[in-house]
Parts: sequence; structure tokens; C-alpha cells
Amino acid sequence: MKFLQEMRHRQVFQLTGIYVAGAWGLLEVVDIVFAALGIPELALRYVLIAEIVLFPLVFVTGWRFDIRRDGLFRTAKDAAGNIAAVPLVQRDYALLAALAAVAIAVTLFTAAQVWNSVGVPPDAVDIEVERAANSVAILPFANLDTNPDTGYFSDGVTEEILHRLSTIRAIHVLGRSSSFAFRDSGLALSEISRLLAVEYLLEGSVRR
Repeated sequence: MKFLQEMRHRQVFQLTGIYVAGAWGLLEVVDIVFAALGIPELALRYVLIAEIVLFPLVFVTGWRFDIRRDGLFRTAKDAAGNIAAVPLVQRDYALLAALAAVAIAVTLFTAAQVWNSVGVPPDAVDIEVERAANSVAILPFANLDTNPDTGYFSDGVTEEILHRLSTIRAIHVLGRSSSFAFRDSGLALSEISRLLAVEYLLEGSVRR
């Protein structure tokens, strides 16, 4: 109770209340502006995290200093134990400079993260998808024959293998459309496996 009373006398509640209200209003404005400009939601999280990180700095400022119309003073206790405002000393200026430096660093870092997230389209965000157990994708078999018509036969072989494996309940076989979308993609097998979220890939070739 004494601590809460001292916070009230030091006007900490007033300063932190103004900060919380301003931070909430800023989030509302940023949410609307970011949505209108097509900025990813990830940028809004950076703003929220920055506001949370800056809150202790506001608390320390409210506890240590008294902001008045006639200037900035340091809050201290007099001989009778009452809260009084006294002129700033050299170490107060050092503390203010440190708090300002931290606030500027957090603001610049947040602005940089928001700027970096603007250039990343939502569908390009790297999300690790959990791969189903015993999952396999049958990639379209390559046609190594000189006759281009063998390509139809190669696709038929691929589809037949896919159909036969799909009858086994212990194996989760990815659909044809997803597997055939990576025909001649040039991607590494590990990348295809990650994008399709499967544990195994089956590839092959056909030559008559």
C-alpha cells in the first residue's frame, strides 16, 4: 500500500496512464493505415512489442521525474518524508540521456523491422509446416526417350504408381495436382519436400 501511495504522490499513474492510452490509440491508427497500405500484420506486432519494451522507460521517468509546466524536476523525499520536486543534478541528465538513447534505439529498430516487412509479400513468408507421417509425393517421371510421345506414357506410369500407393492405408500419398505442379521446376528435392510438407519424394525416369 505504501508503494502504491508513493506511486500516486509521484504521479506515476498519471504518466503511465497517458502512455497506455496513447499507445493503444497509436495501435488503432497503425492497424488501419497498415491494412490500407497492404503492409503485413507482422509489422503491427513489431509496433506492439516496441510499446511494451518502452513501458518500463516511461515508468522509470514517472517515478524519477516530475514534468511540470515550468520545467522538469526530480522527484525526491524531503526531511519529513514528503514527496517534493527538486532541481535536476548532473546524474539526472545522464539518466535522461540514457533513457532517450534506449527509446531512440527501440524506435529505429522497430521502424527498420516494419520497413523490411513491407517488401515481403504474405505468400513469401517462410512458414515451417508440419509434415505428415509416412507422407510421400510422386513427382512426374522424366521422359528420357527421344520420342516426345513417350511423355504421355511417362505420365501414365507416374499416375499408376500414385494410384497403387494410395490404396495402402499406412501411406499418405499427396494428390496428383500438387505433385505435378513441380514438373521441371528446377528446385532442389529438399525444397520441394518442404513446400509439399511430405517426408518422402519418389522420382524416376522412363525410356523405351
